[in-house]
Amino acid sequence: THDHALDFLIVAEALRRDDAAYVGMIGSKTKKATFKNWFLKSAEGSEAEFNRLVSPIGGNAVKDKRPPVIAALAAAEIMTALASHSAKASAPSQKAMAG
Repeated sequence: THDHALDFLIVAEALRRDDAAYVGMIGSKTKKATFKNWFLKSAEGSEAEFNRLVSPIGGNAVKDKRPPVIAALAAAEIMTALASHSAKASAPSQKAMAG
């Protein structure tokens, strides 16, 4: 969104879900640090929950800040995370293999 406070509320709720394979937030290192401070103190979040956050989304390899570039990088990152999550979910578990 264009509202950091709303971003923080949405991301905090997403991090509390255990069924979210990917939680990302667009923004700067400063925004991430501000969110962490708020999340751990005011929102009573945990370090483990915070550590699931991907921010900034789209990675850091390309320094281009044009919205279409950020959107493409974010989409690629989400697709990669989804593929990885799907592969893990479909792989046989150690218990099933031992059983």
